[in-house]
Amino acid sequence: RRVPDLSRIREATGYRPTLTLDEILARADEIAKSTNQFSHSVDQADGPADLGQSLILIKTMAMRFATQRHIGLKVVPWKRSITLPVQPFMLLHLLWLCLNSAMASTNAEKVIMLQIKRTDDANLVLFGPLSHLEASTVAKLNDSADTAALLHSMDAKIEGDLRKGELVLSFTRN
Repeated sequence: RRVPDLSRIREATGYRPTLTLDEILARADEIAKSTNQFSHSVDQADGPADLGQSLILIKTMAMRFATQRHIGLKVVPWKRSITLPVQPFMLLHLLWLCLNSAMASTNAEKVIMLQIKRTDDANLVLFGPLSHLEASTVAKLNDSADTAALLHSMDAKIEGDLRKGELVLSFTRN
């Protein structure tokens, strides 16, 4: 098989790939690894689940959807590990529901920061800034039967800080 001459295709069509082949292969490798990690999370019994690693995994898996929406995702580094006594797959599911809602609540060409914070009474995941976060968005997310069941099982809640434009997922610390 002959490899097509891409330079002629570029000249004829004006096509310019946004990623190099090395970048595409690295992205494919990252997707394969994260998909494998995600699929094995179903088999893990209740906790502990590492909140930070789960956030990184769901961000990696969501990059394609974010890219299609012209949205960037960035995980803000955290200081120390936070583990939760929950089933890892269920945590990933809840993080995805929040992230998907966050992506729907912002403009294209924006970057959503994903941040973990620890307070005296809760472990928080912050999604923001979100340019179009509304109280109705937070209410709709909380009213979903899937989300409500997940929140109840993890002693968690979802709130919106409309002033800051942040979706806040909090897990009660015992």
